[in-house]
Amino acid sequence: MRYKPVVKFSNRRKNLSIQISNDGEIIVKAPYGTPEETIRLALEKHKKWIEKKLFEINQRDPKFLKRKFINGEGFLYLGNWYRLEIVK
Repeated sequence: MRYKPVVKFSNRRKNLSIQISNDGEIIVKAPYGTPEETIRLALEKHKKWIEKKLFEINQRDPKFLKRKFINGEGFLYLGNWYRLEIVK
Protein backbone atom coordinates (compact mmCIF):
# COMPACT_ATOMS: atom_id res chain seq x y z
CA MET A 1 0.00 0.00 0.00
CA ARG A 2 1.27 3.48 -0.87
CA TYR A 3 -0.39 5.31 1.99
CA LYS A 4 0.30 5.28 5.72
CA PRO A 5 -2.90 5.22 7.76
CA VAL A 6 -3.22 6.53 11.30
CA VAL A 7 -4.52 3.77 13.58
CA LYS A 8 -6.47 4.73 16.68
CA PHE A 9 -7.39 2.07 19.22
CA SER A 10 -10.26 2.33 21.69
CA ASN A 11 -11.69 0.21 24.50
CA ARG A 12 -15.21 1.36 23.68
CA ARG A 13 -15.10 0.36 20.02
CA LYS A 14 -16.44 -3.02 18.83
CA ASN A 15 -15.91 -2.68 15.08
CA LEU A 16 -13.15 -1.50 12.79
CA SER A 17 -13.83 1.60 10.70
CA ILE A 18 -11.91 3.46 8.00
CA GLN A 19 -12.29 7.22 7.56
CA ILE A 20 -10.67 9.68 5.21
CA SER A 21 -10.38 13.26 6.45
CA ASN A 22 -10.87 16.30 4.24
CA ASP A 23 -7.11 16.69 3.91
CA GLY A 24 -6.63 13.08 2.76
CA GLU A 25 -5.50 11.49 6.02
CA ILE A 26 -6.60 7.85 6.34
CA ILE A 27 -7.80 7.05 9.85
CA VAL A 28 -8.46 3.50 11.00
CA LYS A 29 -10.37 3.15 14.26
CA ALA A 30 -10.21 -0.27 15.87
CA PRO A 31 -10.84 -2.00 19.19
CA TYR A 32 -7.81 -2.59 21.41
CA GLY A 33 -6.15 -5.88 20.60
CA THR A 34 -7.05 -5.84 16.89
CA PRO A 35 -4.21 -7.66 15.09
CA GLU A 36 -2.17 -5.66 12.58
CA GLU A 37 -2.99 -8.28 9.94
CA THR A 38 -6.75 -7.65 10.39
CA ILE A 39 -6.21 -3.92 9.84
CA ARG A 40 -4.06 -4.57 6.77
CA LEU A 41 -6.69 -6.90 5.29
CA ALA A 42 -9.45 -4.33 5.89
CA LEU A 43 -7.38 -1.68 4.09
CA GLU A 44 -6.76 -4.07 1.19
CA LYS A 45 -10.45 -4.94 1.00
CA HIS A 46 -11.39 -1.24 0.75
CA LYS A 47 -8.42 -0.25 -1.43
CA LYS A 48 -10.55 0.90 -4.40
CA TRP A 49 -12.80 3.01 -2.19
CA ILE A 50 -9.77 4.60 -0.45
CA GLU A 51 -8.06 5.38 -3.76
CA LYS A 52 -11.28 6.86 -5.17
CA LYS A 53 -11.69 9.15 -2.15
CA LEU A 54 -8.03 10.22 -2.24
CA PHE A 55 -8.37 10.99 -5.95
CA GLU A 56 -11.47 13.10 -5.28
CA ILE A 57 -9.63 15.01 -2.56
CA ASN A 58 -6.67 15.65 -4.86
CA GLN A 59 -9.01 17.00 -7.55
CA ARG A 60 -10.39 19.69 -5.26
CA ASP A 61 -9.50 23.31 -5.75
CA PRO A 62 -6.22 23.81 -3.83
CA LYS A 63 -7.38 27.05 -2.23
CA PHE A 64 -9.82 25.04 -0.10
CA LEU A 65 -7.24 22.58 1.25
CA LYS A 66 -6.18 22.77 4.86
CA ARG A 67 -2.52 23.84 5.08
CA LYS A 68 0.02 22.08 7.32
CA PHE A 69 2.98 24.36 6.52
CA ILE A 70 5.54 21.57 6.23
CA ASN A 71 8.59 21.25 3.98
CA GLY A 72 7.63 20.43 0.41
CA GLU A 73 3.98 21.50 0.70
CA GLY A 74 2.77 23.16 -2.50
CA PHE A 75 1.33 26.67 -2.67
CA LEU A 76 -0.24 28.50 -5.57
CA TYR A 77 1.07 32.08 -5.82
CA LEU A 78 0.30 34.43 -8.71
CA GLY A 79 -0.61 31.51 -10.96
CA ASN A 80 2.53 29.45 -10.23
CA TRP A 81 3.08 26.51 -7.87
CA TYR A 82 5.83 26.79 -5.29
CA ARG A 83 7.14 24.28 -2.76
CA LEU A 84 7.56 25.45 0.82
CA GLU A 85 11.10 25.26 2.16
CA ILE A 86 11.50 25.98 5.86
CA VAL A 87 14.85 27.52 6.77
CA LYS A 88 16.29 28.79 10.05
